[in-house]
Amino acid sequence: MTRFSSLFLRPAAICVWLAIALMAAFGTASGQSLRIAAVVNDEVISVFDVNERVRLILFSANIPDSPEARRQIGPQVVRSLIDERLEMQEAKRLSISIDQAEYEDAVGRIESQNHIPRGKLPDMLSQNGISPTTLEAQLRAQLTWVRIVRRRAGTYANVSPEEVTEALDRMRDNMNKPSNLVAEIFLPVDAPTDEESVRANIERMRDQLTAGAGFVPLARQFSQSASAASGGDLGWIYQGQLDPELDRALEQMHPGELSQPIRTAGGYYLLLLRDRRAPAATGEPTLLLARAAFPAPPGGEIAAGETARRVTRGAPSCDAFAQAAEKQPGADVSQARARMSEMTPDLRAIITRLPVGGITEPLPMPGGTQVIMVCERQEAEAAALPPRSEVERMLQSDKLEAFSRRLLRDLRQSAFIDIRV
Repeated sequence: MTRFSSLFLRPAAICVWLAIALMAAFGTASGQSLRIAAVVNDEVISVFDVNERVRLILFSANIPDSPEARRQIGPQVVRSLIDERLEMQEAKRLSISIDQAEYEDAVGRIESQNHIPRGKLPDMLSQNGISPTTLEAQLRAQLTWVRIVRRRAGTYANVSPEEVTEALDRMRDNMNKPSNLVAEIFLPVDAPTDEESVRANIERMRDQLTAGAGFVPLARQFSQSASAASGGDLGWIYQGQLDPELDRALEQMHPGELSQPIRTAGGYYLLLLRDRRAPAATGEPTLLLARAAFPAPPGGEIAAGETARRVTRGAPSCDAFAQAAEKQPGADVSQARARMSEMTPDLRAIITRLPVGGITEPLPMPGGTQVIMVCERQEAEAAALPPRSEVERMLQSDKLEAFSRRLLRDLRQSAFIDIRV
């Protein structure tokens, strides 16, 4: 994951952070681009490196390129680049590297997540004035750091059967509480001297988000939680699963709302409440539904309905249902889990009568028509509680995340870091 943390400098290397000087350093003149932005042990980060990363982030987060945007994002980028140099220096010491196939797989995942044709991301970056090597340097640092943390953590990240059982018990106790679909950005405060700068950075990030920046790319670039790899997505969270400060903030929020910066014992959070659902009714099943939506021009709804009925009739499975629908131009096919209580009364009345494998008649929707197939039906507890293997993985991820922050903090404390802009 991309790191974004405070700097710990040895006494001989303490520098004064000048925001005005930093803003000036982000000019476009070639002479400025050759300047040194920072020295990390015996390696240099140039202003050119900073400018290239700034352009990448502005593009990926959909932030308009302006002097003010560069001034706001500049400190975050410099600190990220410093952390990446420390990570790659540690990789060199441990003789850890990422092969080309692993790197290309990571690029492919980014392309898939952003609906970019396979192999076209470098061309897209070049067309927007961004060197593909900028993304490559960032991805290689992320992949390498994951490998370093796993090697250095050793038995620290082991999870006992008792820990898994305790976690499942907590989840079961919270099943009767409301749950929230949450995304997060987390910036740690590793020392009291970092409080002011981290607070300023999280406030700047919130300003960028309220101005239209994308939450997912900013989380991927700067968040220091394990969820950064998935754009900050935490999934459905029960009350009581998060820190009390975060739970209290979520209680006051409405779906679609972005929180103010929230201070916890470890640092600052921004939370995005994507959705909220009421507790499941006792014994209420959860359904896996496949939905196929077909567009229709004004007056063409009947024809679209006939098409929907024809292409999906008799589908023996949800996979066959999806494959048949996807052959139609403009069709939108998706799957989702839902409880009856989450559906509209009209839809609930229709779905209740359908067996597993049943398909609705065409249903009107804005701009077209849709049909829905019932793929699975599960009892409430079986649907809500994850398997032990998944809980073990989640607990291990939490331990690795905590170890990662401590390891990077130790690398900073022992490094010579000289910020020159």
